[in-house]
Amino acid sequence: MGEEQLDYLGGEPDTGDAVDVDRKAEEIRNAIFALPEPHRIILSLLLLEGYDHDEVSGILQISNAASRTQFHRAKKKLLELLGDENEEKR
Repeated sequence: MGEEQLDYLGGEPDTGDAVDVDRKAEEIRNAIFALPEPHRIILSLLLLEGYDHDEVSGILQISNAASRTQFHRAKKKLLELLGDENEEKR
C-alpha cells in the first residue's frame, strides 16, 4: 500500500481496534455455541450458509412460518446472551 493510501486511510492501523473486533467476535462465537442446537442450526442456515426461509423450511421439513419463528427466537436468545455478557463486564 502506498504512502498516499495510508494517509487517506488515516495512517497506521490502530491495533486497539483490531483487538476489540477480535474480542467481540469471540464473544459472539461463544454466545452462538451456548445456544440450543435448533437455534444454532437455524442461524447457521440463514446467516452463514445464506439460505432463505423457503429453502430452510425445505431442508428442515418445517413450514416457512416455523422457520421465521425459530429464527426470531434464535436471534432473541442470542441477543440476550450477548447482553448478559456485556452486563457482566460493566
